Parts: sequence; C-alpha cells; structure tokens
Amino acid sequence: MTALLPLLHPLLGAIAVCSVFLLGLRGLHSRRKRPDAARARVTHRRFTPLALLLVAVSYLGGIGSVVLLRPELDLAGSVHFLLASGLLATMAFLWLRSPARTGHEPGAARVHVGLGAVAMGTALMVAALGLGLLP
Repeated sequence: MTALLPLLHPLLGAIAVCSVFLLGLRGLHSRRKRPDAARARVTHRRFTPLALLLVAVSYLGGIGSVVLLRPELDLAGSVHFLLASGLLATMAFLWLRSPARTGHEPGAARVHVGLGAVAMGTALMVAALGLGLLP
C-alpha cells in the first residue's frame, strides 16, 4: 500500500486535469447554437465547482507529496508547481466571476470563456510537466 502512496497525487491530478478539460469543453459547447447547448450549460454549471475542488485537493496533495515523500524536489522552483498555482488561481477566479454570479454581463462572459480556455491549456501543461516528475 505504501508503494502506491507516491502515485496518489499523480492519479488525482490526472482526474482533476481531465475534469477541467472535459467540463471546459462542455462550457464551450454551451455557447454554440446546438440542440445540446442547454444540457451542456447545465453540466458545466453543475460540475465545474467539483473540478475546482479536485484541482485544489490535487494541489494540496502535490505539496504534501513533495514535503513528505519527495524532499529532493524543489517545491516552489518547478514550472509544474508554478503552473499548478496559476491553474488553481484561474479556476477560483472563474468560479467567483462566472456569468451566473455576474448577472451574465457580456464582458464577464467573454473573460470567462477566454480564461476558461487558458485554464484548459494550463491543465494540460501541468499534466505534461508532472509526467516528468513521476517517481
């Protein structure tokens, strides 16, 4: 069981990255004139707080895994950590400034879509860089 402990953060991180990317795609689908746009919007709105939670838990798990299991790694010195920090901040901002919270202001919606796309790309970069850190 303890041999699997170092893989806990990468596994949770992979789930978090997949949720960010897939729910981001649902958000993009909700903006198109498609028959499933309303359903995509509901899915996006309902489950993106879970994606934010997964990112936050994975982020804390990454810090914990470095402190407890991988002291040879420089926590704050890696691009993986810096991008993960940016992803968490972006996801929190997206949640706080979501169109539902801002009264669907046109400017807020544009910012939300743009930053959502940035979050999706950042999540993929975090995952790719994390692969190089696997034990």
